[in-house]
Amino acid sequence: MCVSNHTTTEWGYIMRILKKILSFRWRTGIWAGLGLILAASVALTVFMLYLQPGVFRATAWDFVVRSHYALFFLNWAPIVLSMLFLYFLFNNVSLACGIPGLIVTAASLVNSNMIAMRTEPFKPLDIFLTEELMGISKSIDKRVFIIAGAALAAFAVALALALIFIRNKKKKLLLRGIGLILSVAAFIPINHFLLGNQKIYESFYIAGSPYNLVDNFQSRGFLYSFVYTWDNLKIVKPPDYSQYKSVIDDKISSFQPDPALQTKEKPNIIMILGEAYSEFGESPVINFDGYDYPYTNYDQIKADSVSGTLIVPGIGGGTADTEFDILTGVSTRHFRGNPYSFSLVNKPYDAMAAWLSRLGYANTAIHPGAGWFYNRSNVYPLLGFSGFQDISVFPNANWKGGYITEADTVAKFISEYQAHMDSDPNTPFFEFGITIQNHGPYKDKYGNDVPQNFNSTVDLTPDAVNALSNYFVGIKDVDAGLKTLTDYFSQRNEPVVVIYFGDHAPSFTYNIYNALVPKLGTDYDDQTRLYRTPFFIWQNDAAKNSLGIDQPSGESMTSNYFGAWVMKLLGFSGLDPFVDFLNQIEPIYPVMLENQFAEYQDGQRVLEPFTQQPDEVGIYRSWEYSIVEGK
Repeated sequence: MCVSNHTTTEWGYIMRILKKILSFRWRTGIWAGLGLILAASVALTVFMLYLQPGVFRATAWDFVVRSHYALFFLNWAPIVLSMLFLYFLFNNVSLACGIPGLIVTAASLVNSNMIAMRTEPFKPLDIFLTEELMGISKSIDKRVFIIAGAALAAFAVALALALIFIRNKKKKLLLRGIGLILSVAAFIPINHFLLGNQKIYESFYIAGSPYNLVDNFQSRGFLYSFVYTWDNLKIVKPPDYSQYKSVIDDKISSFQPDPALQTKEKPNIIMILGEAYSEFGESPVINFDGYDYPYTNYDQIKADSVSGTLIVPGIGGGTADTEFDILTGVSTRHFRGNPYSFSLVNKPYDAMAAWLSRLGYANTAIHPGAGWFYNRSNVYPLLGFSGFQDISVFPNANWKGGYITEADTVAKFISEYQAHMDSDPNTPFFEFGITIQNHGPYKDKYGNDVPQNFNSTVDLTPDAVNALSNYFVGIKDVDAGLKTLTDYFSQRNEPVVVIYFGDHAPSFTYNIYNALVPKLGTDYDDQTRLYRTPFFIWQNDAAKNSLGIDQPSGESMTSNYFGAWVMKLLGFSGLDPFVDFLNQIEPIYPVMLENQFAEYQDGQRVLEPFTQQPDEVGIYRSWEYSIVEGK
């Protein structure tokens, strides 16, 4: 009985303590609220910087000190000003700290994962790619969603507790109004003169290349870089546009198409974009001794082809950007103020499909994914394609690694070609196709039991071995598909040209990239090494006999030249002034980056800034601007 009374007393004491805790309310006045906002904004800024992967996380304090704390201020200012605005708007310090905290934390996590998966930071207009992101979400490691969901749940609980236990003393409307006005009044000049100022942004030290977007975000802080990018979203007219526009108009008005092209032999053209296709497996640090070599057919086909290297706009993603470059001749890199370059296509473009249509070609485009992805269902007709077939024409297809298989995609390319030849054999055919099976990410892509299938002379983490092994499983399937494709067209009596190229490097981590494709030390190589993808142009016997393409292998160019260069190889020079101009400047200035171009000095490619551009580069930049703006 005594024990029972003692226990009851203990429980009563505990319940009284709990009651006091649950009844506790901290009523904050203006100064306490501002103090909490100051503390929360500093803590959130530190947390945001910590969430950045790579160099900033490792040396964040060094970056802050190096900039005399300016970088910390520039990342902190948007946070504290947004908190102040919300505080005076809602008269609630918990909401004022919680809403920016949720947004900044979520955006930082997205940025971290995008850099890890695509070596590309989270940019403002990526917000408008919600459908595209949802479309590929099934291929993302489910643990990412579990962690994100747990973090959001924890944040929601913390916010709920803050709303319960922290109460805000009522403030006069006049005080709140003044606070709102002052927070907005402070943000406008800070944003205009500091956050969006190009000279200030470019004055900070960069760990890496100033032309690499990831290095920029990493070195200056995610939030500051994000706001700066938002402030500078616009299609910028080249500085010498008015000077060069008259030259462009003269070239267009004086151009006379070559009438002989209409009677020229026209091969059927099969152009295929291979998802994340690369020669990473042929890196000097990789070998397949004791394993199945995944490039057997590719090597044989390449040896019988014109082959070379493209320097594409993205790393680990950005398929549509490479498509846009090749099909239009316009460089994605010069219009980075858009979420993806297909968003520039809102009117008819005189692009590759349209060029070939003027020569009498029928055409179609095939992509074994959703038609809304990158808005292809609307973009392709504007690029001159008369037909577009998406995932809806693959109702019974097999899936592997989360996507329609390489084998079924190649079978569709062949069946579509066969259908055209059966119905209209005298009309040349241009078929543009995209594969998708080997889309990343690659960790456990083809199952968590994929064994290691390669050797490496460098140390790789278990996750890196897993990702590469899964990637090579997909490459093996691509290799089988290439053999199926060329075996079929080898049996055709009519001339056929197969053009195959990779759209971007596979989405690996920087550790894998640096192991397989190490830096060579020159500015040109370091700027382009991860943007290189292979291409080959294969001909069947009928095409070899009729075309006689005489072009040595080894050409390397940015992807904006490739479509025009193919037109030249096929003998279609003299069709279009822009195409001919691209082929005129490509041998001299074969690489166009965001703010630089490459030229030859003593036989070596050297990057020069656009501020030192020759007239030909200035004309090109003005011409592509004129195409995009419809002027």
